[in-house]
Amino acid sequence: MSGKAGKICTIAVLAMWIVLQLYTNAVTFFERFYYTYSDRTWIALGLWILSILVLNVLLYFWGSGKLLCKLKWWWAICCLFSMVMPIIFLLGERLNGAVDGVGILLGAFVMPLFQYGALSWLALGQRISIRIVFCIGCLGGGLLCLVQSAYIAWLRRRAKTRGETADGPVDPGAAAVESGL
Repeated sequence: MSGKAGKICTIAVLAMWIVLQLYTNAVTFFERFYYTYSDRTWIALGLWILSILVLNVLLYFWGSGKLLCKLKWWWAICCLFSMVMPIIFLLGERLNGAVDGVGILLGAFVMPLFQYGALSWLALGQRISIRIVFCIGCLGGGLLCLVQSAYIAWLRRRAKTRGETADGPVDPGAAAVESGL
């Protein structure tokens, strides 16, 4: 695949991942209230995970500096938010749910928290309360976000060593042109 076709493919997979991110977040958010998840949810979560893996491979070969910089910060913020979210949920239990609504609104539909909650529910089953399972999922998701952020940061550093800045590739032979005022 040529460089231009690879970049177009990377942008297409990124767009697919964003759509799957929003869709799976909405589905897992609303099905969480029923203490169960449907087959449609598991298929969407599988496609979401697959899209992340494919995006990582494509970013390795065709990731631009600007895109990598934005994704690095997005995953870092997801990691931080995933680590804080269980505290918000546990405070919500102590304060009769007053803080819980704020936490859900902050995390809903943007961060992958509800996906991690659903995956931890699958791993732990119905043995524990869904709130505790969700907190465990957030912490596990935070670790996965940290790994993803470190991978994207490594790709970004790799792009810098190849001479690519956040604004795109730099031609090392290009000289600065000054105006003759």
